[in-house]
Amino acid sequence: MEIELENGDARAIIDPLGAWVTNLSDQSGDILFPKRLLVALDGNKKARGGCHVCLPQFGPGGESGLEQHGFGRTSVWEIEKRSLDMVILTLRVKEGNYTGLTAALTYQLSEHQFTMKLTVHGSAGMKISPGFHPYFSVLRGEEDVEISGERFELSELSNTEFRVAQEQTIELGNRTVRIWSKELPTWAIWSDQLGSYICIEPTLGGNMFQEGKALILRDDTEYSFAVGICW
Repeated sequence: MEIELENGDARAIIDPLGAWVTNLSDQSGDILFPKRLLVALDGNKKARGGCHVCLPQFGPGGESGLEQHGFGRTSVWEIEKRSLDMVILTLRVKEGNYTGLTAALTYQLSEHQFTMKLTVHGSAGMKISPGFHPYFSVLRGEEDVEISGERFELSELSNTEFRVAQEQTIELGNRTVRIWSKELPTWAIWSDQLGSYICIEPTLGGNMFQEGKALILRDDTEYSFAVGICW
């Protein structure tokens, strides 16, 4: 059953399957492209839209053998705490190489900001390189967008562009959206143009697993990663 958060005229919907934010909007319209299945050129259906966590890794799994963006977005998360404008969901891994990993996602909605905080605790030696994957809604038919003062042609973003910063801004029709993260400083900018969206994704370090890199967990240590979407 989906979870609905409200604050003023802002609204967020979260599906415990994947702890997936399926929609984020206010009275002016959608901020995130609403999640749906879209058909790719090869005929396969792709889940696109909203925002999901990438856990334990962003991007390809490399030698880990994990699927693209990990198992967080395909696992069922438990609701630990909930209020009108906040929810905490928890994932406790009980099988496979990540048995014992515990992750929590806190979603908090204010009138003009949506924050997402991931906390992770696991056994020493476990490897992670997390991120978040938001799909920002662009105007139908729009061919380019301005991100942090630079114009990007959507048709040229099928190959991901990476940049390092603490925040990004994007001009979306009648509003400017700012996305910030101190803990996830490498931003992936991407769009496959199956729908009217562009992805500006905060990550720990891009495709780290594919590059043989990762953050290695220590016992008795909790790791936190926060992201804010402001409009």
